[in-house]
Amino acid sequence: TICYRDGRCRVPFCCASPLLHCSLSLPWNPSCLKLRMAEIGIAACLCLMLAMAAGGALGSSPCDDPSVANLPFCNPDLDLVDRVKDLVSRMSVTDMISQLGNTAPAIEHLNIPAYQWWSEALHGVASSPGVSFGGKVPSATSFPQVIGIAATFNSTLFYEMGQAISTEARAMNNVGQAGLTFFTPNINIYRDPRWGRGQETPGEDPYLTSAYVEQYVAGLQFGPDQRAGVLGI
Repeated sequence: TICYRDGRCRVPFCCASPLLHCSLSLPWNPSCLKLRMAEIGIAACLCLMLAMAAGGALGSSPCDDPSVANLPFCNPDLDLVDRVKDLVSRMSVTDMISQLGNTAPAIEHLNIPAYQWWSEALHGVASSPGVSFGGKVPSATSFPQVIGIAATFNSTLFYEMGQAISTEARAMNNVGQAGLTFFTPNINIYRDPRWGRGQETPGEDPYLTSAYVEQYVAGLQFGPDQRAGVLGI
């Protein structure tokens, strides 16, 4: 969530395959903590549906079903915000709440499939609730830990690693062995060696950390072939 000084908050969404840029403006809350999280979750859900519709991930699009094909939220000619509003209006409070966890169950009356948001890709697509190795994809490339990669100070390398991970993730998604959302990168500033996850970060330097994040995320989401990217939520 990005909060501006003029009193507005925005939650950016970047959807791939092809890359779609979506954003949802939300009313200001002084604490910037109690935002309309249901709408955020549903907007992200819709972005996922759009990405699957565009790229054919995990089979046919949810909007191919005749029961929802003619509803406004399935109409790509409408403005995204209007589509989100239509989708939310058709959901019960129970439906909305069900989508706010890592494991989002299907909403059968709207043909929205179940989805697991928790997939890991800190330095390669990794075994996690949303990733399944075996069958067509028994393994994925494991790059060195992030703190080691960052120590090269090579921004081109950061970008290219992001591209490679993104392409492998998309390939796994195409055969139903991974989603399109990944918990990465970890950008905590690592200044206390007692913390057991420091190796996941670029280190203690804010400048290097920002340079790493900029290039790594660009590689994940904005490669030359945008069909090969992952979602940025």
